[in-house]
Amino acid sequence: MKKAVMLPLVAAISGAMIGCGGGGGGGSSTPPPAVKSYTFQFIQMEVNKDPSAISCPNTSSPTIFKYYDNGNIDFAKVAAGAIDIHTYNADGSFNKNLSGSLGSDGKLTLTVNDVEDGGYVTIIDNLGSSSSPILHTLSIQKELLSNLLINVESLQGNQASCYVSNKMVNNELEKKVSLGSQDPSISIDEYSYETYVEGYNSSTATIKADIPATSNSEQVLFTGLSSGEVVAATLVKASDLTDNSSSTPGTVELNTLDNTSDLVWDISTSQTINDAYALAYTSSTSFKWQELSQSSSSIKTLGEMNFSVLLDGSEAGWNVVSNTRLNSNLVSTDIKLTEATISSGITPQVNSCSSGCVVDTANAVSSNLNGFQRSYFEVAADSKHTIYASIPDNSETVIPDYNIDSSYKPTDGLLPEISFFYTKDSVNDDFVQFAMTKYNSPGSTDTFVDKVSVVALPSESLLDKQKNASLQYEVVEK
Repeated sequence: MKKAVMLPLVAAISGAMIGCGGGGGGGSSTPPPAVKSYTFQFIQMEVNKDPSAISCPNTSSPTIFKYYDNGNIDFAKVAAGAIDIHTYNADGSFNKNLSGSLGSDGKLTLTVNDVEDGGYVTIIDNLGSSSSPILHTLSIQKELLSNLLINVESLQGNQASCYVSNKMVNNELEKKVSLGSQDPSISIDEYSYETYVEGYNSSTATIKADIPATSNSEQVLFTGLSSGEVVAATLVKASDLTDNSSSTPGTVELNTLDNTSDLVWDISTSQTINDAYALAYTSSTSFKWQELSQSSSSIKTLGEMNFSVLLDGSEAGWNVVSNTRLNSNLVSTDIKLTEATISSGITPQVNSCSSGCVVDTANAVSSNLNGFQRSYFEVAADSKHTIYASIPDNSETVIPDYNIDSSYKPTDGLLPEISFFYTKDSVNDDFVQFAMTKYNSPGSTDTFVDKVSVVALPSESLLDKQKNASLQYEVVEK
């Protein structure tokens, strides 16, 4: 039985509008530069559905976003109804309505000229009716725009086409292997492997069967652990493993690890660490290497891979997740929960609605790292809003003056969810999309979920898993 797996996709639908220029008679002229554009593809996710009961007018084989233990799947329908797309200026005032540009294929292309610097593009999803609307919105500041796959929750009906693009290749292969050690003198009390579909699997058994692989090119990591520390490992392609149907598994020898990377923990008494892991990654995917504690002064490493430390903890009532890449060339790495300064006793809220609503974080969190901010708040039960924007210098994120009935707009005193995303690298499309897709969980009533959400592409699932280890980031949220 397959284990449940959420395809951790990264959104990157390609689309470009090329501007054209013409010359007059009697000579040539230089065409004007192309106007930068972005394409949004809208979908409505169908959650936990029996694949044998899929009924789409265009296909019986839609793109699959998630598998469940019971054999059900998540798939999506193209969304072209019950959606409005507006732009707003940097001061929150209404700019223009782009809804008429949404095609029957669920795609909308806009240019940088459709929204001013610091302004927003806002998607308004109506789950109700014109007489009794239930409005959920997603606003993205111009500086954070890219080509995106976006889920809305308004039902698109039985005649809507299924989404069939950007499928993940999954040949549903099964492999088996007999694990051995290059050096029989080292002590190994646990053997593990990790694949994309099944995740991390560990036991004392040296023979591993029913190993799922998406394709023969998928990389599989095998490790040998002694008292929880990886002491031997090897990385192989699934094509080098024996098919599960074979009566005798082939042997894979684990290489003894001689390289060591030192860890220097810098955790204050005000911080709590709940979980700590060393992650290993290649150019195409990543793996759990081993669990860590603050007493772990070093880890053994495999030369053909890179490594990072992923922490999950808290400080002053804020949750923190951070990933730190380990220095190469055996140089020690300082391990911190966060570079940010977090103040206690400060509660962000929505205020100043008499003159234009803002989300005011009151500088509860500050950092010298590059970053951006997610704000989410609810107006009663029928209006839920998410805003992604650059972190403002004055701690006040402008809320668009939504072009909707005032009963669905925010008022003073609302308490928002706040998430800060920081990186030592640049705030580029990869980083922004990676962060946004973490809040995609269609139909969920959990906290830290966008009701209109950015979805990652199934075709980039392995690469998105790699980014969880290779990107250097912090998420501070409350």
